[in-house]
Amino acid sequence: MTEEKKDKELLNKEELLKDINEKLEQMPTKELVSVMATDLASVGFRKLGLHDKKQKDLDQAKLAIDSLEALYAVLDKHLDEKEKEVIKAALSNLKMTYVKERG
Repeated sequence: MTEEKKDKELLNKEELLKDINEKLEQMPTKELVSVMATDLASVGFRKLGLHDKKQKDLDQAKLAIDSLEALYAVLDKHLDEKEKEVIKAALSNLKMTYVKERG
């Protein structure tokens, strides 16, 4: 890779990072934390090996589940009923699958 191409790639990454940071600054905290909850649920499901057995790591799945549960405890009073149900359903499914996979 030429030096010019490396510089251009670095500039593109810096612009992307700047754009992401600007969007994060504008995002309400509730939305940001809700996105984090969704990401934790997704990580939990991946670490349970549901989509790819190579990613299965039950200790990491447990950490994601426990983190989501703690985050939900903080978010609970800021969510409407539909939002609460989505997170509770994800938590329930994660926990049941974790127990099943743990054997």
